[in-house]
Amino acid sequence: MEIKDIKELIAFDQKTMQDVIDIHDKKNEALKALAREKEEIKKKTWDEVNQKVETTKKELDAKIASDAKINTQAFEEGAKRIKDTYAANKDKWIKEVFERCID
Repeated sequence: MEIKDIKELIAFDQKTMQDVIDIHDKKNEALKALAREKEEIKKKTWDEVNQKVETTKKELDAKIASDAKINTQAFEEGAKRIKDTYAANKDKWIKEVFERCID
């Protein structure tokens, strides 16, 4: 082998080693980019889920408040009916109880 051939072989070897290093670096960059994209997708998905949960929570809180108001109003109306019925029949009922106890 001549010196020229040896120099060409060394140059080819160095070029090939550099190509391998470049390919390795590109692979590592691609893996890093993939990991970043995965994290971005994960964060975006969780942000969407959290937003939906927050929206649903607000809707449910509003519904609970509305239902509580309706229930309170119904309770107050029922209590008023009972009080009115008692007030209208109080004397009659007392008389009936008294008469039953005496008989």
